[in-house]
Amino acid sequence: MKKILAIIVSLTVVFSVILPAYARSGHWKENKIGWWYQYDDGTWVQGSFLKIGYHTFYFNKKGYAVKGWHFIDNNWYYFDDNCYMLKGKQSIKSLSFLFDNEGKLVNQSTSYQGAVGTTVKAYKAFNDPLLAVLDNAHFSTDKYHVCQTDKEGLLMPTGKGYATVTVKGTLNGYSFSKKYGVSITSSSAKIGADFSAYQGNIDFNKVKKSGIQYVILRGGHGFRTTGNLVDGVDRKIYDNLKLVSDAKMNFGLYWYLDSSTADKISIQDSIDQANKLVNILDHNKSYLSKMVYPIYLDLETNQLVKGIPASKRASYLESIVKAFIDVLHAHNYKNIGIYANTNWFKNYINSTYFTQFPIWQAHYSLETSQPSFMIGNKLIKAHMYQTGSSYYIEGVNGRVDLNYDYSTPLTIKQAGWHYTGKYWYYLNTHNQRVTGWVQYKNKWYFMDKEGIMQTGWVKPKKSWYYLNDSGAMLRGWQKIKNKWYYLGDSGAMLTGWQKINKKWYFLEDSGKMSSNRWIGNYYVTDSGAMAVSTWIGKYHVDSNGKWNKTR
Repeated sequence: MKKILAIIVSLTVVFSVILPAYARSGHWKENKIGWWYQYDDGTWVQGSFLKIGYHTFYFNKKGYAVKGWHFIDNNWYYFDDNCYMLKGKQSIKSLSFLFDNEGKLVNQSTSYQGAVGTTVKAYKAFNDPLLAVLDNAHFSTDKYHVCQTDKEGLLMPTGKGYATVTVKGTLNGYSFSKKYGVSITSSSAKIGADFSAYQGNIDFNKVKKSGIQYVILRGGHGFRTTGNLVDGVDRKIYDNLKLVSDAKMNFGLYWYLDSSTADKISIQDSIDQANKLVNILDHNKSYLSKMVYPIYLDLETNQLVKGIPASKRASYLESIVKAFIDVLHAHNYKNIGIYANTNWFKNYINSTYFTQFPIWQAHYSLETSQPSFMIGNKLIKAHMYQTGSSYYIEGVNGRVDLNYDYSTPLTIKQAGWHYTGKYWYYLNTHNQRVTGWVQYKNKWYFMDKEGIMQTGWVKPKKSWYYLNDSGAMLRGWQKIKNKWYYLGDSGAMLTGWQKINKKWYFLEDSGKMSSNRWIGNYYVTDSGAMAVSTWIGKYHVDSNGKWNKTR
């Protein structure tokens, strides 16, 4: 702000176009609260914008120049550390914002189109960076099939269809509330969730309605007795098996393999835990008809490799896992899988023995591609991966882990619309980006030479066309930036004299409709329609609209 003082010792004050007041001379003053602009008569600016030199400022009700985000007259503005109002494209805290010539934040997209299982941050989904800087942001939805985390604003649709996401929060003390439309298409990846007693009482009918297609239930965890476990057995496993069965949901189980002591796990520890799981299964056989997913061994505790030399870890883990699996096989439970995170698969579970099992990989990421890793010289693709642990879904109190199931081949980029996080494009059946015009659901869209969907005015060849914020081509009368245009049946902007609904209009070379003026011997009225059989001042126009006499 001291730079301002040096520059504007004797500046003339000029108001921007958004200010109703007249310019008056004055000078800057400062106290421990901030800066204000005092007129020569001793008064100062309050509750208004003021343009001083080349920059526009806003002074609050107490008269101080503001900084940061401010919501003024139903519009967002940003003032930098010098209190300058920003215009144009600006980077604020590494996020890109666009302000118009009056400093108003340009409205971003209010809709998102994606696929089931596509995880994306809300501000990227809705192309609204303001969401990323909100305080106390909270995301809610009117439909079950859109999951989210309050903390990070991650969205992950679990079912196709339409929904509305409401975002609330505060920014610099101002309340923020906005609704965003969500349109979700299907995906060949199945979306599941894994549960334990940690989630408490679960309404699996609501879970199913939310779009979750399968669940993985915890059978137990080692030998622990805690609030959620009794001698290693999950307190909710018997209830959850019945509820999942009643909801007719496909499911699997997992067991967290652990040691009975603070020392490394033993072969006997593994056998004892397997017998606990067998006991659960044998007493719930009536519920197992929908157990189409494996029984997973959860390998993640350091007790599994504690004190084992690196060169012997793989073989030791192999012996532990084999002891567990042998017990299950002996009781005819043969669909066994392995769960671990990426680090474990790369560094510990690197014996070829493990390549025979279905892999459930913990891979917390916004990626939508199937994760893979190497064991020896063999490329392993996880048939399922856990994408995150902080999602909210209907029917569950608290946060939930969500999972992608790749049991069937998944083509990530199918024919149709795709979103990169910055722009939309359209793939044909040959997995190629389409350029030029695309017709989709009786609407036309235009893609540039790189296949990027366009909005606003475009001129592919000789004619201009207008595309709305969703990219759809418009037709007929359209009011664009307070000017009227007529777009023909083909969508092309028309110019010159045009007969529309039995009336004549004159459209200028820019396409703008003319009004209240003579065009040669013809007059166009306030509505733009050509006047006929009437007097225009002292001039009379005939039934064809042509001037034919004067008073």
